[in-house]
Amino acid sequence: MMASPRKSGDAVRELRRYDVFWTVLAVVAIVVITVPQIRFSDPDYKPGDIAETEVAVPIDLTVPDPVSTERRLTEADQSVLDVYDYRPQAHEYGKRIVQRLFAWGRLNIVNAGIVWDDLPEEARFDLEQKAMAVAGYPLPEDLVGALSTEDAGFSMVTELAVAGTLISFSEENLIGMIEQTRLGASAAINVRDTETQEERRLPDTGSVLGMESARAELQLALTERLVLTEKAEETLKELVSGLLAANLNYSSNATQQRRREATDGVEPVFYEVKRGRVLLRQGDEVTAQKILELQALQEQYRTDWSLLSLVGMALLIVLAVFSLWRYVVHFQKRVGYQRVRHLYPLVLVVLVGMVALTRGSLFLGEAVAQAAPLEPFTSVLSYGYAVPFASGGVLLMLLVNVQVAWAFSAVFGVVIAGMTQDLGMTVFALLSSFAALYGMSQYKQRTALTRAGMIVGGVNAVAALGLGLLMQPNQQLTVFAFQAFCAVVGGILVSVVVTIAIPPMEHLFQSLTDIKLLELSNMNLPVLKDLAVLAPGTYHHSVVVGTLAEKAAEAIGVNPLFARVSAYYHDIGKLQQPQYFVENQKDGHNPHDDLSPNMSALILVSHVKDGVAYAKEHGLPRPLVDAIPQHHGTRLIRFFHEKAKQLAIEDGREVDESEFRYPGPKPRSKETAVLMLADSVEAISRTLSDTSPANLRLMIERAIQDVVDDDQLDECALTLGDLSKISEAFLSVLTGMHHQRIDYPESTEKSGTDVEANLPDEDSSSKFSDQTYH
Repeated sequence: MMASPRKSGDAVRELRRYDVFWTVLAVVAIVVITVPQIRFSDPDYKPGDIAETEVAVPIDLTVPDPVSTERRLTEADQSVLDVYDYRPQAHEYGKRIVQRLFAWGRLNIVNAGIVWDDLPEEARFDLEQKAMAVAGYPLPEDLVGALSTEDAGFSMVTELAVAGTLISFSEENLIGMIEQTRLGASAAINVRDTETQEERRLPDTGSVLGMESARAELQLALTERLVLTEKAEETLKELVSGLLAANLNYSSNATQQRRREATDGVEPVFYEVKRGRVLLRQGDEVTAQKILELQALQEQYRTDWSLLSLVGMALLIVLAVFSLWRYVVHFQKRVGYQRVRHLYPLVLVVLVGMVALTRGSLFLGEAVAQAAPLEPFTSVLSYGYAVPFASGGVLLMLLVNVQVAWAFSAVFGVVIAGMTQDLGMTVFALLSSFAALYGMSQYKQRTALTRAGMIVGGVNAVAALGLGLLMQPNQQLTVFAFQAFCAVVGGILVSVVVTIAIPPMEHLFQSLTDIKLLELSNMNLPVLKDLAVLAPGTYHHSVVVGTLAEKAAEAIGVNPLFARVSAYYHDIGKLQQPQYFVENQKDGHNPHDDLSPNMSALILVSHVKDGVAYAKEHGLPRPLVDAIPQHHGTRLIRFFHEKAKQLAIEDGREVDESEFRYPGPKPRSKETAVLMLADSVEAISRTLSDTSPANLRLMIERAIQDVVDDDQLDECALTLGDLSKISEAFLSVLTGMHHQRIDYPESTEKSGTDVEANLPDEDSSSKFSDQTYH
């Protein structure tokens, strides 16, 4: 039956108190191991120096390229066109001066009837000053006099000709200081209308007129429209040339802003240096570019982590270890695991050991890559594929079971991700571990590890090739081949590491692997040979119990091999006094007939203590030793207890029930609970005269119910569903053993004899005989 919530909670609290020390120790150890060690110092090199030592890149390095970045900045700067502001009304100022001048002349010269040649010098000067004041612009010398002597000098026709020529010329031409452009007179520019803010691209500035060219062309245009004397034309040309204003002006602010925006958008140029590449070899000349690479290496591969990095790594490790702890708690509560005495410390030791092995292997790979003279042996990544990542998972699969191994492998992948910060290596480690677990699940012999290592090596090679093609497709073929070779070596190393680690781990944690169990199941071992010779009935009983336990364990999903082997050794304590157990009595004499019930009970109890001592003396693993007392639990030796009560009634005294109970403990795992049930069922089945399936089923159900009613299953994780499966498994085995046989003519009429005639009657023996003599 499933343990009570109170007892379950107590067990969990005890587990938590016990595991705090291991958890803290493991987290500290893993953080210390995973923090990058000081392996690189930046020499104070200058261009032209000779490298004193060889420097290889331990990580994928990103190096800035200042030359390419500067080239991109220049290209971005030159891609921005100069901005020129176009003023459509640039002629307005000149037009207003012309209009004011001619209007003043018509009013004060023509309409006033002034004859210029008749005026004294002072009057002429006075009129010229007034005209200049009205125009608001310095007029050419003799302009007023030249126009005053012409009939059409200040006429509306002349005014329209002068103003119209100025306006039309300004509107039809782009006039500006093209010599200010930084790209030359023929470069394209952006022309921005100051009124509408619309822009257009002028592909060639050759059509833009400079001021001198514009004045010359304006004077020619004016000559074609004026019909005046030479002196009047010249003075007007001089006036209009001065009034001509540039309508296209360079906008320095707009241009500089756009250039800044363009250069600000330029990303710095970097190039990649792949991990494992040798930056400098001893004796090489140090160039400026090499110094940049060394500086980048120093910045990106810091010799010590910041406090925040350490905290982040610690949090990741705590999360990983906490996940393992939760799984172990759940696993032990669900299964009641007993094959490993200290399961959680074992898992943590394997985790810390694998982290140390990985760190050491990666460090060794970097050292080999630095010393290697040629590609592809200089690739640090290639040596990373030779790390036996799957060793921890395979080790736990053999020491515990495959479920714990899967959980460990997933958590170990998280640790690898934090330690290497390499997605490809993390994926490789997970694939290698999962492939190893899948491949090892069917192997039960030590020699199978070698074959499994080859299989893992093949999977590793495919994984390394796939990751290489995915993440570094431009590598040389020799690099791919070397990476695949290292991956195969990593698979072989898995079997080597596991083979070396299993014996000390079995001894240190008193754990049992299936391989060890197979070795212990050899019937030629001294303990089992002694049992067969000195206690043949017990030997036969143990073999049958082993068959029953194996079948039942298989039915409920626990380790059938452990159940069978524990059955082989569960009664070895009977070797001390085999004659006191009914299965070994040959002459029909029962020594218990001459003993008191208390003494008989003491002898039966002693075979448990003798068994534990005998098992320890012969070096049996602790889980098998623990199964010896647990297969009896604290059950009542009911036959002698009842006999003692009958005698006590006659003597008028009371019987202490505790004197007739086994000392325990009760079964603490599903396997030992199955062993208890199988032991009881097998002993009772030998007392039955009717071995029909129906009677066998009834016997099995009564035997199991007797154990349940005695509260013997309170400390294990068996459920009612498990008990039903166990019952069916027992029935299947016993039905095959007790099948009906044909009576041949020469056989006696009686098909069998009651070899257990000294046991109680069938009804009581089916319930109690296993506790009487067995």
